[in-house]
Amino acid sequence: MKHASEANDVGDLMSQCERNDEGERHPSLWFEDGNIIVSAKSAETQKLMLFRVHKSVLSRQSSVFAGLFSLPDTPENYGGPEDLSEIPTVFLADDAEGIADLFNILYGPQGFNLFTRKRNPDFPLQGMKLLKIADKYELDAIKNAIVSRMSTDWPKSLEEWDTIDANGALFEGNFIRRSDWPEELIPEPISAAILAKEGKITDIMAATFYDVYRSYRFINWDNPGPTGVDTSYSHKGARWALATPEHLRKLLLIQEIIDRTLAQNSPFVFLQGAVGEGIEGCQTAHICQPLVAKKAFEVVGDIWDSRDPLALLRQFIDWSNGSILCPFCKAEILDQASVTRTEIWEKVRRVAESDHL
Repeated sequence: MKHASEANDVGDLMSQCERNDEGERHPSLWFEDGNIIVSAKSAETQKLMLFRVHKSVLSRQSSVFAGLFSLPDTPENYGGPEDLSEIPTVFLADDAEGIADLFNILYGPQGFNLFTRKRNPDFPLQGMKLLKIADKYELDAIKNAIVSRMSTDWPKSLEEWDTIDANGALFEGNFIRRSDWPEELIPEPISAAILAKEGKITDIMAATFYDVYRSYRFINWDNPGPTGVDTSYSHKGARWALATPEHLRKLLLIQEIIDRTLAQNSPFVFLQGAVGEGIEGCQTAHICQPLVAKKAFEVVGDIWDSRDPLALLRQFIDWSNGSILCPFCKAEILDQASVTRTEIWEKVRRVAESDHL
């Protein structure tokens, strides 16, 4: 259990104290029956924000707060005013906005929309700050809630990716405001990739990095244009300013492995060869071969230009299933396309999860 004397071990937990009459009271986190005042400086205004809260509420969920508040209410322990009739005050070195988020969750998690809005594209930005504070104050419940929200929002397998990404067809051709981002769609990926690493949420890393790969490089998520309207879902951007050298190295490697996989194990390469020889078992080559040749000619260039080969291969499977190709040709196309898609996903996953590049 940590005490105030050990504050340096948690990032200067109580670096100084302020009198109760200094700073601005938080509008909703000031309880008249509270028995401790926590002050923190706003990162936005640089002014002190005061929170009058209850030791029991904070101590019950944080061993760090429990250790701090277990000390007697004396000026020596809290550095507070000599008039002990006043409520003891502690100053936390964290920014007031993060402390407000933390206390809001501790007092009423069911009403805190950070966790209730599904696929909120701003959640990773808020979650990164909250994760650091929750880790500092040993709030495992909050850390688990952050991990759970991310794991729910992002696909953990190729099958889940297909299910969620298919929702994009519902919004294709529509312009989408970032503030109204639909919960059916995969949100902004770079901030998600950062939070996934910090929170050790490895099972969503493949999805976040593949989405980074297919995002448009010239579209900034936070400044898409003068109207604040992004492009369609299939042309969405990312928070490129947050990308680290590690992200860029992984992105280049993902580009290389996708190109190599498509060159070696693509159904389009296979189909070009099959046009002349035919597919084994096919009894209607006079019908299937012209169809296959025409489709291969139409899409063989698209696969190299596409930012989303998983989607293009899925569309190719759908075309095959809806065509008049014989069952043998359909089965061969399904097998080739499915193998290629799985191989791309697994290779992206290995790169995304790697800490040694």
